[in-house]
Amino acid sequence: LRFAAAVRFDPDYVELAGVIRGGATAGMGFDPPAGLGQLTSLPDDTLVGIQVNGYDQSLTKAWPGLATGLESTGAFTIADLEKGLGMRLPDDLVNILGSTLTVALPDQNFGADAPIYGVITTPKDVSEAERSLGAALDTLGAPLSVSVDGAKLLVASDEAYATRLKTGGRLGSVDGFATAVGDVSKATNGVYVNLDLLEKSYADSLPAQWKDFVLALKSVGMSSTWSD
Repeated sequence: LRFAAAVRFDPDYVELAGVIRGGATAGMGFDPPAGLGQLTSLPDDTLVGIQVNGYDQSLTKAWPGLATGLESTGAFTIADLEKGLGMRLPDDLVNILGSTLTVALPDQNFGADAPIYGVITTPKDVSEAERSLGAALDTLGAPLSVSVDGAKLLVASDEAYATRLKTGGRLGSVDGFATAVGDVSKATNGVYVNLDLLEKSYADSLPAQWKDFVLALKSVGMSSTWSD
């Protein structure tokens, strides 16, 4: 495993850029899809957005070891999980996760109310993914909205936010996004946090000597690319 990194300072940002060779990414045996189109097309008021590509392939590759580890606890077997969830493992789970998985939280006040969030995936068989996930959530008693939008499977905390995710937006054009996340055309993973929207939850508790500096921060982001 080899790692090289550089910290770069600019009047508009601080950047940490690095390259890792070997380690967990070596010999993956697959190439995750490139591009963060789901992330950049989230609603403009997205507070936190995360996109991971190729999760279905990585789970398929890791499943034998994961299944062995789960059963080694002695608490249950994979057959128990399949019966309880009404799923074929790992096939149904791999299909649900899809080739791209995006998690989004909109601007909101965190407090006593349950948080608003949504997940978008692109299954190979979106109708089957909707059926199997819906059945599992019914079994678990989880009151989530599950719907299909073309080739996308949407899971949201409520139907109103599911509708907003279907409508989408231009998060990639929001001031600060491009600087924070970087080149999204080749990236396979990306994270974006709008600190201007989040700061209302911590601004009043900041020490006076740090307040101006912290409130001047606009956003934080990350993107990465896997390559052979």
